[in-house]
Amino acid sequence: MMRRFVFGVLLTVLGLVAATGGVSAKEEKSSTGWTGARLYEATCARCHAARPPVEHSDKRWKIVMGHMRVRANLTAEESQKILEYLQNSN
Repeated sequence: MMRRFVFGVLLTVLGLVAATGGVSAKEEKSSTGWTGARLYEATCARCHAARPPVEHSDKRWKIVMGHMRVRANLTAEESQKILEYLQNSN
């Protein structure tokens, strides 16, 4: 049972990386820190498989990020970067 779960999570993460093209070294750092893509991969995967950006509309991602900002203890800047990444990628 646990193997199936781990395998499912691995497939989901690999699918997300394939769908988003991963994060290039150039994207990984910006002048103010991590990019939205890198924050999304690092932060969301702590608790669950990251969802593909195309899964929700811009409006829905704004709602989701409002909830997840609190749950993931994100700063306003981190939350905004992730939201911008999701909205620009869907």
